[in-house]
Amino acid sequence: MRGATNISLDAKGRFAVPGKYRDELLAESAGNMMIAPHPHGCLVLYTKTVWQPIEDKIKSLPSFNSPIAGMQRLMVGSSEELVMDGAGRLLLSATLRKLSKLENESELVIAGMGDHFELWNVAGWDAQIAKSLAMMNDANFELPAELNGFSL
Repeated sequence: MRGATNISLDAKGRFAVPGKYRDELLAESAGNMMIAPHPHGCLVLYTKTVWQPIEDKIKSLPSFNSPIAGMQRLMVGSSEELVMDGAGRLLLSATLRKLSKLENESELVIAGMGDHFELWNVAGWDAQIAKSLAMMNDANFELPAELNGFSL
C-alpha cells in the first residue's frame, strides 16, 4: 500500500478508499480499520491487526510521564474504529476532522506508507513534501544514523 492519491471527502465526512487498496484491506481485515490523529497533523489509518501491537506498546508506557501521557491521549484516547461500508467508504468523525484540520475540506490526500495510510488536507501534504525536499537539499543535511549506508 504505497503512493499518494487525492480523494474527495463528502459533506458527511465519508471518503471512498481507492480501489487499488480496497480489495487488499477487505482481504486483510474485512474492512475493520483503526484511525488516530498523528502529532504531525495528519490522521493515520491502520488495519485493526496492524494497529493492535502499536496501541499495546503505547498503553504499556508509564502514564505519569507527561509527554507519554499526551501521546496516549492523542494516539489511543482519540483513536476510533472504522468499518468500510459496502461502497468502500470510511466515515471520519467530526472530532477527527477537526483534530486533523479536515473539517472544512472537500479534498484530501491518502498516502500509502506500506503498512498504514496517512490522511492529510492537501495543503498539509504539500507542505510536508516541500519541507522534506528542502531539508534533503540543504547543503548541511546529514542522514540520521539509522540511515547510514542507505542508498537508492
